[in-house]
Amino acid sequence: MNTYSQAPLSATAPPRRIVVSGASRGIGEAIAFRLARPGDELFLLARSEDRLVANCERLRARGAKAEPIAVDLSTVEAASAAADRLHAIASSFDVVILNAGTSNDASFDETTPEEARYELGVNYLAPLTLLHRLLPRMRQLRRGHAICIGSLTSVLPFPGNATYAASKAALLGLVRGLRIEMADDAVHLGIVLPGLTDTDIVPESSSLLPLPRATPESVADAVAECIEERSGVVIPGWSNQMAARLYQSFPDVFDRLLAKTARYLVPGYGPALESEAP
Repeated sequence: MNTYSQAPLSATAPPRRIVVSGASRGIGEAIAFRLARPGDELFLLARSEDRLVANCERLRARGAKAEPIAVDLSTVEAASAAADRLHAIASSFDVVILNAGTSNDASFDETTPEEARYELGVNYLAPLTLLHRLLPRMRQLRRGHAICIGSLTSVLPFPGNATYAASKAALLGLVRGLRIEMADDAVHLGIVLPGLTDTDIVPESSSLLPLPRATPESVADAVAECIEERSGVVIPGWSNQMAARLYQSFPDVFDRLLAKTARYLVPGYGPALESEAP
């Protein structure tokens, strides 16, 4: 069982209502435990009800209130129903973390349109729907934070994950556009773009080389920093930040380099390895 550090509690800090999607495991679980303070009220969303219930029990043991909401956030309808349930429970929320995500970890040729549509639903349409439903009340009250969890692949391509990268790029574009529309708004909107992270959606075989992997806890720390600093776009890790800057400065060079080295990074990727694919 993972152990998580607790958010520091100020003597004057009022209790908060916090929503975290994809909170049954991985990054979402780490975020919930990183942000929770005694007296806070958390609403955890995910498909795995058993895991949600267990996490809620552990959060209550730390002095927070917690309620599980079992939902499959793969469609607009499901996300809208989740928003209805949240609104039925509470009139407003102070922190909304939209973390739920999925990846089929497959090349474009091996991805069906249905699989791509599922990725787009979870990674883009569901957070879009939740933002559309939850932001108006936050903006009316002129307070709160809404943070999306994107991916470094939205700004730095990683071969073998084109449809996943596209869904996360859509999310990044949405958040950046909304930040401009909400420039004079008191509500803080941000996005965190983790690189390779040890989670269930990133299998061990995703790279042949021992590329550095972040922990869910380090991503949770970046989310807490994003909230505290009211940052717009946060890329955790100096190596990820450097790679993103290099790609933005020399995209064509970076693409050619990746095209030549991808077969050594991603198992089964590239024409030279097609005969070895199962």
